[in-house]
Amino acid sequence: MNLRYQECAFSIPYERNNERNKLHKIVTSLLYETCNLSNRQFIFNIKLNEFVSISMQECKEYIVNVRAKKLDKSLHPWNKSISFERNMKMQLMVQLPCYKRVRGKEKYLEEYLWEDWFKQYIERQGFHKISIISSNRKNELIFNHKLRNGSQGQHTFLIPAATFIFNASVFDEDKASSAWLNGIGRSKGFGFGLLEIL
Repeated sequence: MNLRYQECAFSIPYERNNERNKLHKIVTSLLYETCNLSNRQFIFNIKLNEFVSISMQECKEYIVNVRAKKLDKSLHPWNKSISFERNMKMQLMVQLPCYKRVRGKEKYLEEYLWEDWFKQYIERQGFHKISIISSNRKNELIFNHKLRNGSQGQHTFLIPAATFIFNASVFDEDKASSAWLNGIGRSKGFGFGLLEIL
């Protein structure tokens, strides 16, 4: 099955302890204004890029990679395609928040359960024969703001997340194509769930 889609990339200035919520607002407002896309019509991820400038200063920026069926020309998108065939072997990477819903409530998973949960989850996305190469774990800051009503202190919301690198084979071409185009997992609006080929 051949899937055609578009991708683009742009940078956002780095700020220390930047919240995913702020980055989410920047990305979604840009794509809504230029492409009239809702949150459910595109996926993206955010990566920290560290580099040395011409003046030999150490610099940081966020690189945002966006994927959608179609993007506006003003974003200078690249036309891309990918074919999914049954039993095709792939090496993939994805960052996911590690929690699930139990009786309507979010339940964070203990770290020792992450890899088993991940394998079961990926199998529902059209892949099997999954072997995890690495899982880099990190608490991601979603938002951090002052309490209202004059209260002292900050309200900080962190979620546990992991970047999984894994080998897998395709067993359902339609599900795998949907996972590639639409992303997987929860909190896609905060930049999680975009699959990448390594």
